[in-house]
Amino acid sequence: MSKLVSKGLVEETIDRPKRYSPVDAKQALPRLAARTRDKLDRITKESEQLAAKLEGFSKKSRQTPQEEIRVIYGSQSARAHLLESIKSAESEFWAMAGRSRPQHISNRLLAESLRLIASKGLKARFIIEIDKENLKRVRRMTAVAEIVHYQPIPVYAYGVDDKSVVVSLAEEPVNRPSKTTQLVTTYRPIVQVMRQLIDTLWREATPFALREAVLLSHRPPSKSSRFLRGREEAYAQSESAMDTAKESMRVYIPTRFGPTRFLERFNETLLRAHGRGVRIRVVCQLSDDNASAVKTLAKFLEVRHTDDPIGFSMGTVDDLNASIYHTDPDAPTLESRTDCMIRITTRKGVQHLAALFDALWQESEPIEDAVQRYENKTPSKSPSSPR
Repeated sequence: MSKLVSKGLVEETIDRPKRYSPVDAKQALPRLAARTRDKLDRITKESEQLAAKLEGFSKKSRQTPQEEIRVIYGSQSARAHLLESIKSAESEFWAMAGRSRPQHISNRLLAESLRLIASKGLKARFIIEIDKENLKRVRRMTAVAEIVHYQPIPVYAYGVDDKSVVVSLAEEPVNRPSKTTQLVTTYRPIVQVMRQLIDTLWREATPFALREAVLLSHRPPSKSSRFLRGREEAYAQSESAMDTAKESMRVYIPTRFGPTRFLERFNETLLRAHGRGVRIRVVCQLSDDNASAVKTLAKFLEVRHTDDPIGFSMGTVDDLNASIYHTDPDAPTLESRTDCMIRITTRKGVQHLAALFDALWQESEPIEDAVQRYENKTPSKSPSSPR
């Protein structure tokens, strides 16, 4: 009876015991139907509002995916993820790899990846360990990506924008593609660290054009100041500069093996410059390790000896360019990855180094006196002018 009362179909009295009487159906049923319609309208409106809020939450969730770290296995998954990563990239795709291409990266996959990068107009940067075996393949990639050389690179890795990073979990190359295992992460701290690593390697790496010239024994002249790592790249730049010399060359090589390496590497270049009438002056420190090379240099160059060398090597060519070297003093061969060189092409920078060399030249000892003293084992005379 109470339910019928709530629906307006029955009336009740207030006395005790309660008594009930029916309401006229022609009046009660329309009122009940109207109340039901109002309730349904209210439920419909509230459900629509709730659905709109849920849709907003869903869009926000899709726009901000959860950060993750996971592992993918097998060459098929690795290939699929590479293509999906490029497709999802908005502005940049970068990668680093050793001299041997990962086994799961086929020629077809590489071509498709480059095609996607070009079609999306992405900025692509590749750091690759380049040698004569992969030079031709890497050269084709320069049409799509900026490429630099760095060594050694023990792992294969790539990334998209600031969103995700993929790193090989085994030292490349993996001989069996089915054993390919890669770490995939969108965890922002890891992505940021990897980007910082890539940026650091990129600044220290050798541009592709210079690396290609070194491998093909061509030496293009430098057009800007830059940092170079390794004797091979530094010597290639130096030889290129020497071949452009018209008036003068200044060379300061105080390390014990420096004169021997200098003569071995640049003998023909020096002879060509000497034949053009270029004045070549060399300051070095005569020792048991380099006496023969110094005597040979002194036959056709102006050479002087210093007993108190400064802590770095340097050189200038005319007033156009100069270089400052840090050289491993205990590495006698032409190969040393720990060497580095700053190439300077600004006029003021070249002039400052030329002035420093001239001051050191004035304080140094003529090589004839140094050789005589060296052969007689007599102590050197102190320089008359202060440093």
